Amino acid sequence: MRSNTFLILGGYGNAGIVIARLLLNYTSSNVIIAARSYEKANAAAVKLNLETNSTRVSALRVDAADALSLEYTFRLCNFLIAASSTSEYTLNICNAAIKAGVDYLDIQFSKSKLQVLKSFEEKIKASNRCFITDGGFHPGLPAVMIRYAARFFDEIETANVASMIRVNWKEYNFSQSTMIEFIAELQEYNPSYFADGKWIKAKLSYSRKFNFNGGFKNRRTVPFMLEEMKLIPETYPSIKETDFFVGGFNWFVDYFILPLVMVFSRLYPKSKKSLSKFLIWGLKKFSRPPYRTILKLEAGGFAGKQRKSIEMFVSHEDSYFLTAVPVIACILQYLDESNKRTGLYTMAYYVEPARFINDLKMMGVNVSVRK
Repeated sequence: MRSNTFLILGGYGNAGIVIARLLLNYTSSNVIIAARSYEKANAAAVKLNLETNSTRVSALRVDAADALSLEYTFRLCNFLIAASSTSEYTLNICNAAIKAGVDYLDIQFSKSKLQVLKSFEEKIKASNRCFITDGGFHPGLPAVMIRYAARFFDEIETANVASMIRVNWKEYNFSQSTMIEFIAELQEYNPSYFADGKWIKAKLSYSRKFNFNGGFKNRRTVPFMLEEMKLIPETYPSIKETDFFVGGFNWFVDYFILPLVMVFSRLYPKSKKSLSKFLIWGLKKFSRPPYRTILKLEAGGFAGKQRKSIEMFVSHEDSYFLTAVPVIACILQYLDESNKRTGLYTMAYYVEPARFINDLKMMGVNVSVRK
């Protein structure tokens, strides 16, 4: 096994290539770009080596569907990052990672992925491995923002995080498997929020408006349950209200394409391929500037006997950069010898919030807190 080596599944993808670049910039690690297309992986490796004037990046062909080859491949690294649309092969990947003795982090949102990882929890502990799931900005950042803000309160009572994504989708290429996986994620959509001491499933008409930085006012959002949010009421017993809310992509996708996708993908599962093409077309055709991805926290409670409120903003012009930087901030803590842990964690509960937020700033993410 090569020490100090990260293997990135999907390393030439929109998020994977940024993760690789940041790893090279902020660590001394070697990087293996691994994907189904060796030609594309090698092209990415050559580009990154030229950018960094190094030979720290190499390429491999890897197919997550090929369970037999994964273990051999993973023995070439000591840390695996799943940045590709491979959540359906989580079982293969987990088995191979444990047998190869490597640690793991993913940036995928998937209910089925979480079920597989939880089924491996005892094996992960028994093999002294560290598995970190739900990395990125959502999932990933909402619960960290709440944990960071909680230190300003003696009793935190409300903590809601919302996201707004405005991306120039024309700049990006998407594999069909990525969009099909996104459609599968929509089918698992859980519109629950926490209020009055319990989780409530919201009605279809339920929404909430948030004012975001940068002139984005009164943006409609809907509740979107994340695994990391489930622990917030347990961690902070004073919490009366909490949730994560998502805004949309653009008016046409939000009000026409997404409802059609959610209905037809359930009624006609074989239609996902056609629906993915329709979704890509809508994203690229109707998205308009200004472009920015923003997460906003609104929190309230008591500091001493005084009522207190906080707003926190985390943002960047590039949503894929905002996906990659939290991964690196998490890895920087993982690489700290004093922070070695084993077991299964969501990224939001693996990291120490203050250091994590400071590292986001250091790497170029915009963070502000209004007290």
